[in-house]
Amino acid sequence: MAKRELTAEERERLKANLAKGRETAAANRAAKAAAPDEPVEEPVREPDDPAPLELNAAELVRIREEAKKKVDKEIEANRAAEREKLMGKALDAEILEQRRAAGLTNYLDDELDILIDVAPFADNITVDGTVYQHGHWYRVDRRRHNSLTEIMARSWDSEERAGNPNRRFRREVAGTMNPLSNERRMADGTFTLGPAPTINARTGMVS
Repeated sequence: MAKRELTAEERERLKANLAKGRETAAANRAAKAAAPDEPVEEPVREPDDPAPLELNAAELVRIREEAKKKVDKEIEANRAAEREKLMGKALDAEILEQRRAAGLTNYLDDELDILIDVAPFADNITVDGTVYQHGHWYRVDRRRHNSLTEIMARSWDSEERAGNPNRRFRREVAGTMNPLSNERRMADGTFTLGPAPTINARTGMVS
């Protein structure tokens, strides 16, 4: 198909449209150049984590010195308490000795050895804040000896009344289940049964 030639009128209209398009493009470029630049939006940044604090050498030395002072103070307090306790025991012993020398004591002040043997539902006896462990020997005056003996006997009475539910947990000690018969083992490993024929104690008349 042969290409049609544009008429003079069509060529004039095409030139006019092209000219108009160039003018519009030039106007747009001029307007854009005259307008202020739009601000560029910066991306939002999360704040950085602060650097961890660190103690300097001088601060560490001061901390160690302060800690040592506290520990030394605690040690000194413990030593003072132990010394006070030791002095109390020494004072009690000295008072007893002087009371004996002055004839102010009686048989209740005699000192006896006792083996703690409680029923298996307990492992110690506490009297006036003093703990007496099962299976251990203690030297006490006759007042305390009588109290401990009664407590041990009552513990076994309670165990027997309950049907001996703890017998399988029985802890053997150097003696028998009857606290009235517990005696210290002899050098050859044997032990006596029943009350001892003599009492290993100091009487009130002996200084």
